[in-house]
Amino acid sequence: MEDKYAPLGGQAVIEGVMMRSPDALAVAVRKPSNKEIILEIVPVSKNKFAGLGKIPFFRGIVALIQSMQVGIWALNLSGDIYMKDAEEAEKAGITINEDTSGIMGDSKISRFEKVSEASEKSEGLLESVGGIISIVISLLITIGLFMVLPASIFTWLKKSVDNTLVLNLIEGSVRLSLFIGYILLISMLKDVRRLFEYHGAEHKTIHNYESGDELTIANSRKFSAIHPRCGTNFLFLTALTSIVLFSFLDRDMSLVQRVISKLALLPFVAGISYELIRIAGQIKNKPDNLLVRFAYFLSTPGMLMQKITTREPDDSQLEVALVSLKATLNNKSFEAKAFQESLI
Repeated sequence: MEDKYAPLGGQAVIEGVMMRSPDALAVAVRKPSNKEIILEIVPVSKNKFAGLGKIPFFRGIVALIQSMQVGIWALNLSGDIYMKDAEEAEKAGITINEDTSGIMGDSKISRFEKVSEASEKSEGLLESVGGIISIVISLLITIGLFMVLPASIFTWLKKSVDNTLVLNLIEGSVRLSLFIGYILLISMLKDVRRLFEYHGAEHKTIHNYESGDELTIANSRKFSAIHPRCGTNFLFLTALTSIVLFSFLDRDMSLVQRVISKLALLPFVAGISYELIRIAGQIKNKPDNLLVRFAYFLSTPGMLMQKITTREPDDSQLEVALVSLKATLNNKSFEAKAFQESLI
């Protein structure tokens, strides 16, 4: 990627897309009542861990923590916009139609209006408590499903399987199978399918940006919904990396010792996986580099998994993603001709 292009990341949210550049963070959400796009832009400021964000392997841990924080915030914001608009529409007797396939662009765009300061503090406290409880429950379920259960199978099989590598492969396969099964299961839900469509819109618009073409719906539409720097790839690479790192653990550990040891190794797993995904993302600019090609090869199964976690978006969803993307950019990171000033 040329220097004039800033590295971008993103995430699908409820009826919208969050985008992040080095300069700003933006969330664009389409209201269900009148199809208006609500846009929130937040400048990105450096924090006390910014130095670690430049050190290989450590930056993966920092990026993971920041992504979780930003992702939860963006999801909460999009949910708040969507639910409040739906409630107001219901009170006004407006019928909600989530079909946006007929929208071709040029939607009205409004900046997000915060609630009053007193109400914001009250709601913020409730949301923070509820958010913490939600995160704790989610972590416990994740640890139980993807750590304790595979480790239990390892412990149960180690008496009959002598080869530790085979045991680790079985354990890793169980963990990966659970993840794929979970994704397939939730992909059957209507709301999740909508989320996956916005995920596809996020990828297509980022491809559009990285190509250097003007940022338009027509240009974005022609690109793939698959991207090597996707979180799906990251999750697959963590599963792959964990098989290698966990193989160094003593096979005679108890179940509790094994789970604790795995949790302790997770930062290293995340760090290595993050570096691999960064290298794989350079495939367009360095297609002949052996390290890039190897990292890209390791990412191939993760990109195949994106066939599940992304779906083809319609033009209205591409428009929302473009609004979010453009809002994060400035003239220093992209040519001015790519902007529609009315969107910022």
